[in-house]
Amino acid sequence: MPADGSPPVGSPHLSTVRTGVRHWAPAIAVSLTTFLIVVNASLMNVAIPTMVDEFETTVTVIQGAVALYSLVIAALVLPAGTLPSRRSSRRVMAVALVVYAAGTVVAAISWNTAVLYLGWAFIEGAAAAVLFPLTYTVLTVSYADDDRATAFGLLAAISGLGSTLGPIIGGALTTYASWRWGFALQLVGVAVILYFVRYVTPDPLSDTDNSLDKGGTVLSVVGSTSLVTGFLLSGKYGWLIERRAFFIGETQFNPFGTSPAIWLLGVGLLVFAAFIQYERRLERAGGSPLVPLGVLTNRPFVAGVIVYNLRSIISAGFFFMYVFIPKMRQLAQRELVRSSRYFGRLA
Repeated sequence: MPADGSPPVGSPHLSTVRTGVRHWAPAIAVSLTTFLIVVNASLMNVAIPTMVDEFETTVTVIQGAVALYSLVIAALVLPAGTLPSRRSSRRVMAVALVVYAAGTVVAAISWNTAVLYLGWAFIEGAAAAVLFPLTYTVLTVSYADDDRATAFGLLAAISGLGSTLGPIIGGALTTYASWRWGFALQLVGVAVILYFVRYVTPDPLSDTDNSLDKGGTVLSVVGSTSLVTGFLLSGKYGWLIERRAFFIGETQFNPFGTSPAIWLLGVGLLVFAAFIQYERRLERAGGSPLVPLGVLTNRPFVAGVIVYNLRSIISAGFFFMYVFIPKMRQLAQRELVRSSRYFGRLA
């Protein structure tokens, strides 16, 4: 045994410690975090018809909260991804989870749609923007070789499980209890995750205190917001030719008979082109860019991003076909019954 009292390399005791809960705690923490966020998103989508009834509002208003949640994540995910480079990964994850828990509480007790927007879209969305990129960072710095592959496999499996069980859990809670319980019960999940977060590395990724790339942050937020808003509006207003009139306040915006989506997408692409040029100049000047452009030439990285986004699109399509459309059909049938009863009384 070495003089410091530590067990020799390759000893059964060391092997037991490495394969124990402490060793796999970071992987468990990020996998459970992903599971929680995926289930939360499914819950919100499944609960739309019930929320419409409870808040006495329209499907469009509740869908707006879902769209705004995606918009907040898209706008903040790039600058949020740089936090572990300047701060302790453990602290960033713990604070983000506490903020996320606060958002679930606000959403659970919401008494109108404005409070729901605040808790779900803004608070939870901002926390999720920090947690999403942090999951991959924690696994990369915590494991190597076969252990890293195992950790990423666990993350993928738990994420897939969340996509499968999310609509089931959300539907059961919405039907037999309340959608509010779906948010409130996530506090238990956050408490469990915080236990495992204790074992996440406390060190920042960089030894130097790099300042936030403010110019890149502004450009990325504007570009992401424009692109995501364009995609969200395309379904209702069309991609190129206007499908219906689009109003900003009382002013119609359909230049030359076009959809607002094409203009927002164009602005987003132009801003991201400016973002790339800005980041390139900053990197050449010796600064710390928001996104090192070298990653775009990393083929495994680019392939992984493409595959991940394709999986997300396919999963969203299956959810829309088998969960969302049936729920909307049920809502439409209830509205038809209500209208029939109303006009029956008038007759």
